[in-house]
Amino acid sequence: MKKIYDKNWLKKLTGFVGIAGVSTLLSFPVLAQYYYPPSSFFQPTANYYESEQEPIVDILLKSGEFKTFNAYLKETGIVETLKGEKMLTIFAPTNKAFEALPENVREKLSQPENLEKVLKYHLVAGIVAEEDIKRGEIATIEGHSVKITGVPMGDRVGVKLNEAMASDPLKANDGAIVPIDEVLLPPDF
Repeated sequence: MKKIYDKNWLKKLTGFVGIAGVSTLLSFPVLAQYYYPPSSFFQPTANYYESEQEPIVDILLKSGEFKTFNAYLKETGIVETLKGEKMLTIFAPTNKAFEALPENVREKLSQPENLEKVLKYHLVAGIVAEEDIKRGEIATIEGHSVKITGVPMGDRVGVKLNEAMASDPLKANDGAIVPIDEVLLPPDF
């Protein structure tokens, strides 16, 4: 019986295995984006662990992005209360968010009890976690809950609070500040 085989079979097999191996390695990053969940909005980054953070109130008051919010917190005395909190998440509307409020809402905010109610609706005792996004809401210090929704944004998950879009959180040693592009209004406001 005559055996028919190619004398270069080992070279061909090695070439095939090499091409298959390189193709597999190149496809892992593509596969990873489909099989691994995107990074979380509240997931700490390496910079978070490597840097020393200041207290949340100091970070908030130093930021020029929240001048209007800060002025209201000082006016109502809430800023002093925040200094005593252990862990806190602050949904901080930007200056532009306050500028975009309709005149009738601004008028209501001129009443101290309404202003305090709205400001407390932006404060959460503790740190917002993935479970809160999955649950779809988070209780505020004011008493009502804010609707919280994960929004896919490429390779990560963004967050929407009621109708406000959140920016990346600013980490503090006693909490986090989440910049938002709209002022949150309690349901009974």
